[in-house]
Amino acid sequence: MHRLLKCLLVGGSLVSIITLVGTVSFRVAVNRRIEQQVAIATQILSPLVIKGATETNATARQLNLLLAEIEPQVIGSQPPIETTGETESKIADSRPLHSQSELAFHQALTQYYSDLQATTAGPIPTVPETVRLGLSERAQTLSRIKTLLLDEPLPMWAFDASKTSTVEPISMMGFAQAHRLHGQLLALSLLNQQQGNTVKSRRYFQAARRLHDAVIRYPVNGIYVGLSMAEQRVMVTRWTNIPEPIVAVDYGAKLLESRQYESAISTRTHLLALQAGGPQANAIQARFEQPLLGPRGNHFLALSYIDSHQTHRQAHRVLSEHFKQNGPCDAQQLELPTLASWNGPLQQFNPNSSALNRAAQVQLTAELNTLIAEVHAIYDRNQRWPEALSTTHSQVCAGNQWQYEETPQGITISYSGTPDPDEQNTNAALTYSAQGQASPIAFPSKGSAIAPIHHANASDAWP
Repeated sequence: MHRLLKCLLVGGSLVSIITLVGTVSFRVAVNRRIEQQVAIATQILSPLVIKGATETNATARQLNLLLAEIEPQVIGSQPPIETTGETESKIADSRPLHSQSELAFHQALTQYYSDLQATTAGPIPTVPETVRLGLSERAQTLSRIKTLLLDEPLPMWAFDASKTSTVEPISMMGFAQAHRLHGQLLALSLLNQQQGNTVKSRRYFQAARRLHDAVIRYPVNGIYVGLSMAEQRVMVTRWTNIPEPIVAVDYGAKLLESRQYESAISTRTHLLALQAGGPQANAIQARFEQPLLGPRGNHFLALSYIDSHQTHRQAHRVLSEHFKQNGPCDAQQLELPTLASWNGPLQQFNPNSSALNRAAQVQLTAELNTLIAEVHAIYDRNQRWPEALSTTHSQVCAGNQWQYEETPQGITISYSGTPDPDEQNTNAALTYSAQGQASPIAFPSKGSAIAPIHHANASDAWP
């Protein structure tokens, strides 16, 4: 009995030693992989170091102060937050609104742009009274913001790309605020157009465009907000006489670049935190439902992020090659690499082509606007619709076509392809109809009346 117990004790010690050696070897191997991946991510992010602004300029500081007058939280007032691959879906709801009236105003404005996006024939939806009142309350500040954006250099917020966390100059709260401001400036452009104030309409439109041009300079969060701004802007141009180029920005290339940066930022941030251990590593583990075994969990999770980064780099190469040949179009047909089956924690972050699909949607919508302007110009000149479009081939998506149909009631223009079949109503803005002699443009012709805007204060006037 004594000899048996002694053997078990010795055997147990050997098992412990073997386990310890295996654990140490595992940690050493994973740490080596971490160092390799951090070096790769740092190299990918190196161009951002050159682009980083060293200080926030005077325009941005003044804009911060003006924004504080209409919203309590200001661009630049929040610390940067970590990117995790979910950037796009978080931006719109990044900041809690502080009153029922403020919440109602922004919800109504968001819904109005959704209604514009879904409108395929005139007249356009009427601007809700909630939006009219909200804009009236903000009129003086928005006028000063318009002047600042038009007369001064573009706002620039400082950021340091050498840091291990996000390189964003402003948090997603700040980007969401910029997006809301852009929507208000465009709404004022549309309202002034409907009132016949063409000069003011164009100035508000150009101020919104200047804000877009400032935000889109910044990768990751900025490019998604810039694309959302473009979606709003091309719809506003459809229902006004303000021209907008088909491709003002190469959104496809910028989105691909941004996805690559986002993956590198997330990978470097998480790997360094997991390697160091402590509260940050514990916080990362706490996000996942799967139980991870003590200190080993940090290293297993590090392998998950390494697998994710390698997979996204492979997907980036596939998407980039497709983009060189086809632009942003038809990317949903690609078979992209997927995360390893063992990588349970990050399975929801498999690569996808939504970035290119969204860029194609915006550019196709802008292309449709040019076709709409063409057929209406011919109608105005000849008092009849053209028999055909000058070209049916899409400049944005080679191989796809625009279909034109003339009927006794009017005309219809529709797109033959499907840029993103996975999203509801994705093609709503890619179909347009006009009937008879009725103008689809919802601003008055000469001598016609327009309903006045109701101000919160009778003494207020639109800027």
